[in-house]
Amino acid sequence: MLDKVQKKETISKENFRILKKQGLIEGRYPNLFVSFKVADIVGQKANYIRNKGLDDDICKQLIVKALESMGEASKHELMDVLDKALPDVLSENQKSKKISNLLQILKKDGSIDVIGKNRYAKWFLK
Repeated sequence: MLDKVQKKETISKENFRILKKQGLIEGRYPNLFVSFKVADIVGQKANYIRNKGLDDDICKQLIVKALESMGEASKHELMDVLDKALPDVLSENQKSKKISNLLQILKKDGSIDVIGKNRYAKWFLK
């Protein structure tokens, strides 16, 4: 079953529950990947990090740093900046939604603000 997960093949929900309970896999069904302890044993720690992605706090810091150097940026430009920081298991649509959520959190915190709407929006530091 773990071999199937590593090869990005779909496993049954019952097998998913068994492996998840044992702490051998992570993710949400059907986007699964092996846990850190399995990745460590098989020497795939780098793949684990790519699948897991970086912590949301780190991604927020990357957004702030990008806006410091760029002045202002569109969501699409910020997606390019964060491309390698986001989990590989996410689709482009999911990555876009995650960045939108991070931007809204930073906006509510008062760290950043936006001019414009939709795809014409430009984000900047306050």
